[in-house]
Amino acid sequence: MTLAIASVAVIMFACKKENEPVANSANPNPPETQAVLERVNAFKSRIEYYKANPAVKDGETESIDDAIYDIEALFNFTYAYPELSYSRTVSYDTTLQLPVSNGRVLMTDLTLFYGRMYEAISELYHSAELSDKQFLILDVEAGELHGNTLSVNLHTVQGSVRGIQPPVEPPVQWMGPFEEGERWHACKENGGPNHEEGNAATKLTYWINQLAVPQAPNGYSYVYTNIIKKTSSKDANFYPFSRPGFSVPDSYCEFYVNHPTTEEEWLNSEQLNFHYWGERYHIFNYLANENGVIPSTHVFFNVEIIAYSTVRGNNVYDEIWHKTTASYGVQLLVGQGSIIKAEL
Repeated sequence: MTLAIASVAVIMFACKKENEPVANSANPNPPETQAVLERVNAFKSRIEYYKANPAVKDGETESIDDAIYDIEALFNFTYAYPELSYSRTVSYDTTLQLPVSNGRVLMTDLTLFYGRMYEAISELYHSAELSDKQFLILDVEAGELHGNTLSVNLHTVQGSVRGIQPPVEPPVQWMGPFEEGERWHACKENGGPNHEEGNAATKLTYWINQLAVPQAPNGYSYVYTNIIKKTSSKDANFYPFSRPGFSVPDSYCEFYVNHPTTEEEWLNSEQLNFHYWGERYHIFNYLANENGVIPSTHVFFNVEIIAYSTVRGNNVYDEIWHKTTASYGVQLLVGQGSIIKAEL
């Protein structure tokens, strides 16, 4: 729902310290987590009741804000796996219509909507051509209201699971995950020799998520509620970062190259590491604070970097650029076994 470099690196990781588990063998969850679990389970029970008793007309309602929160939280608690490590992510969006009246939603209508939402998301998920596929997160946003019908926007992210990776120490200033001699294509999905899989955007997506997103303590998982996604591109404040004391050509900034040569379509290890650090700064200090729309309760947990050539009308222009979509949410530490997970 829509919220000097060395020192920056320290601050980033200092802010991402893992929560300490609560020592309670009967209920291992922190109180704030337990309160959300109780709300999610109560909503799940109500959905199951109205689904099993479709003829009930008791007039029970929820506010629009509560309805959006509840369907997003229940779906993510059940089907989302943000704690896994993804080598590649893709996103698909769709919009559904929800009946409302005077800012309230009937539970009977919300039950039917949740069923339609599951079917729509499942179809999007299964249409994604990914290896070792898993559903990562759902962001639900209330759209425009026309009369008694509310447009509900669904942003889904799915990815290729790489498996749980061991914790990685943060790199020193201006060193990054890309080693000397690495060379990745800036926009094509399969750019030719000297690359492993996909393109620079895919590889940067993986390393940022790998190094910037914390792993939960043993026996616990992180789950996220009240999801907010923020997207930037060259059409919206396109150059949010630069490297101090370094002359930065345009091709370093967000992959942007106007009419690139064949050689400029590739990023070397120095450029890649520049983007790695720049994107991290962008995510933690620009997107997360733009216009104050992301509350302080939210933390970053996933980024998608998508590279492509510019398309305007029926013409494809040889400009390389990309957009960054970062997801933020309220992070909850949940004891494994506290929630029942399912597959789409």
